[in-house]
Amino acid sequence: MVQDCRARFIEMIAAFTAAEGLSPIAGRIFALLYFDGSELALGEIAEQLDVSRASVSTNARLLDRMGMLERVERDGDRRDYYRAAPDAFRASMTGMMGRMRGIVTETREIAQAVGASDIAARLDHFIEIHRQVADALETVAATLPEPDRKIFA
Repeated sequence: MVQDCRARFIEMIAAFTAAEGLSPIAGRIFALLYFDGSELALGEIAEQLDVSRASVSTNARLLDRMGMLERVERDGDRRDYYRAAPDAFRASMTGMMGRMRGIVTETREIAQAVGASDIAARLDHFIEIHRQVADALETVAATLPEPDRKIFA
């Protein structure tokens, strides 16, 4: 029963990440580590997901940069271990918020360079939408509950 639920969760997250433009393997890695609450070496992740170690390594590094995974070192072991970051969702929202604010800043510069025109009006509309989304993400990120670090490895 738990294994069926685990497989279902892993595939659900893989489909979600694929829809968001990430590799399904990235989603599977995150889901595996989040569901199990464990720290696994890259080879162990590859074995459990039945994918190449190289693909796991590439996607784990990406997820680490995004704040979704944390790299863990173990004394006397040179292998790279990863676990789901307890605050992965806040990190994801904060990253998206930063990208949205970057789009607002750059689009504002473009709109100013274009000058008064229908193009500038469309760009102003674009800016306002992205500004509001960034503000909403900031509000949501600030209200997320703190993770209970005891339930993560």
